Amino acid sequence: MSGKEPKKKPKAAKQGPLEPGEDPRMDELELKEIQISRATIKKECLEEEYLVRKQMRIDAHREEQEMRERRDQLEVDYSAQKQERYDIISDFTRQNKSMTDELIIRINDLENTISNLRDQLELSRVALVQMKEEKDQQIKQKEKEINEQAEKMEDMSQEFQSMLNETLEKMNERIDEKHKDGADTARGENDMPSEEDGGAAAAAAGRVEAAGGGAAEASPAEEPVAEGE
Repeated sequence: MSGKEPKKKPKAAKQGPLEPGEDPRMDELELKEIQISRATIKKECLEEEYLVRKQMRIDAHREEQEMRERRDQLEVDYSAQKQERYDIISDFTRQNKSMTDELIIRINDLENTISNLRDQLELSRVALVQMKEEKDQQIKQKEKEINEQAEKMEDMSQEFQSMLNETLEKMNERIDEKHKDGADTARGENDMPSEEDGGAAAAAAGRVEAAGGGAAEASPAEEPVAEGE
């Protein structure tokens, strides 16, 4: 070490007879001085080593204290971050649960609405099919009645036409017969028709009225057809 002094070698004791004027106690004093010098040097070295170790111990204690403070601070920061993270996770979990419950409620409501609409649609389809079938049956019935009435009217018209033609033919035949008997007689007969001609004309008129009554009966049956259409 720099603070140490170089060690002094002890002088060797002189051997042989002492020279005149030499003191035998001088060797002992020098020896003691050397021992004291060595002890002093050793003491200084130990003191210096003690100071160095003390400083090292102080530095180590300070570093340990700093490490403990840093550890405590890290523990505090870790606890704060852990609590913050727990709070964030709790909030997120609560929000997620709330949103999930709301979505489940909305989904259930929509499913119920869809189910009700499907039921209403199915009922409407069934009602529409039934109504269409009923209308088809009514239309067929009315068409059947119209055809029957038309056939009846056609038959009555043909019958009336045949009766009218027959009556006209008979009247023309009688007129021709009267013309053969004489112009004067034919003129008088033409002005006053005979009883047979009047009976034939009355019969034709009765048939015409009967045909008209049949047509009048057929006309009310046609009105519901118009309403149904």
